[in-house]
Amino acid sequence: PKSVVSQYKDDVTYKPEPEMRVVYTLNVTRRNGIVTRLANPDDPSRFNCHQNDDPATDDNNCREKLLNMDQVICGKAYDDSRFRLKRWVGERNPNANAIPPASRDHSNGDMASALHCWRIKLQAPPVFVTDPTKAATPFSEDWSLLNDDGSPVTGRAGAYQSANVAINETVQFTFVAQDPNPEDSVKIFVVDDPGMPPGMRAEPTECIPRDGDQAMCKAVDQVDEVNKWLNPEVPSACSKARMTLTWTPDASLAGQVYRVCVVARDDSRLCAGHGPPDATTTGWYGEQQCVDLVVSEPQMEWGLTLVPSEIDSFVGCETRFNVTAKDNSETYAIVISSVGDLPAGAQVTSTTATMQRNAMTGYEERLYVVFFSWRPQRGSEGSTEEVCFTATDALQTQDPLPTQCWRMTVQRCRYCVGRGDTLSLVMKDYGLDTNWLRLWLHNGNTIPPTQRGPAIIPNPDLIVSPSSAASVAEDAGNVERLPIVYVGPVYRPKGGESLDRVAARFRTSVKSILSVNPDVHGEDDVEAGETELCLVPCSQRRPSPGMEAV
Repeated sequence: PKSVVSQYKDDVTYKPEPEMRVVYTLNVTRRNGIVTRLANPDDPSRFNCHQNDDPATDDNNCREKLLNMDQVICGKAYDDSRFRLKRWVGERNPNANAIPPASRDHSNGDMASALHCWRIKLQAPPVFVTDPTKAATPFSEDWSLLNDDGSPVTGRAGAYQSANVAINETVQFTFVAQDPNPEDSVKIFVVDDPGMPPGMRAEPTECIPRDGDQAMCKAVDQVDEVNKWLNPEVPSACSKARMTLTWTPDASLAGQVYRVCVVARDDSRLCAGHGPPDATTTGWYGEQQCVDLVVSEPQMEWGLTLVPSEIDSFVGCETRFNVTAKDNSETYAIVISSVGDLPAGAQVTSTTATMQRNAMTGYEERLYVVFFSWRPQRGSEGSTEEVCFTATDALQTQDPLPTQCWRMTVQRCRYCVGRGDTLSLVMKDYGLDTNWLRLWLHNGNTIPPTQRGPAIIPNPDLIVSPSSAASVAEDAGNVERLPIVYVGPVYRPKGGESLDRVAARFRTSVKSILSVNPDVHGEDDVEAGETELCLVPCSQRRPSPGMEAV
């Protein structure tokens, strides 16, 4: 109680036209009328967006803002009549215990004005909401829905999802926004700066009605001065809305990086011109949420190959090897193709994909492969063929890989034979000017037996797979590992030696020499000490009496 001469406070002064300013700022971090639903699996309260979450419905309410009831501030004006007149002028006991605290005027004997109240209608802009798994509205995987402080994510790159998009891949991103005021309607817009990448389409905003089990949680005014609670059954037609972005980047956008941002706006004009800069006469703009898009591009490189670039090939043997390439982005298909003409009879398969374990990393990787195969024919002895390959991504967004080449030299005097053949058949098939005995002797069967070395063809009437000690090419030039027979030595003519002299020396004929050396057409093609000649010795028959030697 006050006496007739006591002051309220030492710093209270009286003015003819007094003024008092009251500032109330709605602040989600202070929880002074607005709270945020967080994703706390251990919180049983309704402020936890894990509660009653149903992935099959549009109940994406993580980060949703919940408003309390509208606030009311009341006040009276008092004069100093009690102190000035030295007597009790106003109410004798305005603060009695029987009077509810909110109705006490605290005049303490002074003259008081009528009670005047101001209703503060709580307003807040829309925010982007999601579900506990962040499937709705693309938030970053690292963005915590448990520790979200409720402040806007505008400009906070850590909240933005980053997505790699392949060329010709169609992707969709759906943004869901919720306004805390049930009576407001929300629309979502793409922010002009930075805008959308070429070809992206934004669907119109779609309202998500909230009624029944999905009705909003909204506070209501209560007459009771003590009990205030949230009413969870307030329907709303369009305070929640979604918008979907759809995009299929084409090949021209490979390697490009884009950021697309959207913003939600309600239709409330109550706060326009009253402080918040984003509250306009068309509505209150909320936070901006963005997604970073990276159009992946192929990262091609040649695969590891064990085949040497120089291959010894043999007439009758199959030369075969594969060419591999890979895309380290693991996104795009690769097409491998040959460059230039192939040797006569050669074949290249179409590109196929296969999974193969990387010996260095231990992980499986996708390889793209083609197989080259070629079986040199009689008449190709001594020739050299080169085959080259290049690779590009199937969409042709990148320059082709540098060409990779293999050189195949068809060996002289060495021929592949089938298992089960005889030396007589070999002579016939290849048209060799010799006989089976000479072939047999050229392949490790020397006479006398005590001087024999390792025999390649122990039995001239049945050629079988040679033993491990036999002379078999184990590289790409003879993938079938067929037996290879020698028909004679390879000789380099000395200076001054003509083809006639070489033929006479080895008891053969020039015609026979040219037959097994098809790349040599005459003396002009022979260079002393350099040119290699396959020779079939003793193929020149002695002339019969009365006949002229050829």
